[in-house]
Amino acid sequence: MEKVMFLGMGAIGASFAAQLKEGGVAPVVLCDEKREARYSKDGFIVNNKHYDYEYILPSDTHYTADIIFLALTLPTNK
Repeated sequence: MEKVMFLGMGAIGASFAAQLKEGGVAPVVLCDEKREARYSKDGFIVNNKHYDYEYILPSDTHYTADIIFLALTLPTNK
């Protein structure tokens, strides 16, 4: 497994991405432009360690992945 993509970088997504990066895999994060700007500026902190990733936009159709992790919160009807 070489090409790993993440969609959803909340607590669960960030934790799994960090574990993969520690294991030598370089995951990429699929996100919109607003999140890309924030993620590029701030990165992610998981267990007091800072992580940066490559970020791609939905319009970046050149990227293919061996596996895609979805870590999303579904909207609720309240």
